[in-house]
Amino acid sequence: MRLRTRRATVLEKYDALAEKIDNNSIGLEDLLKKALHDKSPRVRWLAADSVGKKRFASLVPDLMAILETTDSITRRYSIRSIGDLAVDKSDTRKLLKFLNDPDELVRVETAGVLGILGTRLSVKPLLNALSDESELVRSNAVYSLGTLGTSKNIATIEKYLALEDSDMAKVDFYGTLYTLGRTHYLSSLLGMLENNDWAVRNSTLHTLFDLSLLDGDKSSVIKEVRGLLRKEKQEDVIASANDLLVSLS
Repeated sequence: MRLRTRRATVLEKYDALAEKIDNNSIGLEDLLKKALHDKSPRVRWLAADSVGKKRFASLVPDLMAILETTDSITRRYSIRSIGDLAVDKSDTRKLLKFLNDPDELVRVETAGVLGILGTRLSVKPLLNALSDESELVRSNAVYSLGTLGTSKNIATIEKYLALEDSDMAKVDFYGTLYTLGRTHYLSSLLGMLENNDWAVRNSTLHTLFDLSLLDGDKSSVIKEVRGLLRKEKQEDVIASANDLLVSLS
């Protein structure tokens, strides 16, 4: 009589793959390639997330191949890994459609990765994404435009800024416009250090940290950040403020 072998459960397959990833097992690249096409969404997204972290650039074509057919979580991790590896600028054209994905976080990842891939092909779609219903998408889109945009795009960005109602998104708008040469927006950005929401204050500090500040602007930033520290109570904000001051010293 032939004995039937028990199939591994999804959780068992997931745990086995996670262990091999943690241990950098021999043949891990091939294992991840196979796992990207697994029937289980849980296994697929673990594989997609790990491809970028493990720097397996040879698997980017597999990530691109499954984007059309997989679940939203796997799409999100696949796009993130494509951005982490950033090996082929031609991937940009294939990713543009995901700025219109029904899943908000897929659109967020796409907006960010298009800035990393760095091709002018992305500029118009990113400008269109400034009208997305999600403030996270708008923030990531305008941040990427700071990398890809030119002075030709400033008027359009300012048009969307005038309509923007999210303080968190405004932080990235101000930072991008400063990057594109409208340095007077620094005062608007520094004004966000007075925001009632500590997350907005913290985001402002991170944005200032990332900016290539003009030498003449550094003293203004240092003065405002020191003023913030005299009254700030939130530990994350305090840590970010101190990191910024160290970077400017």
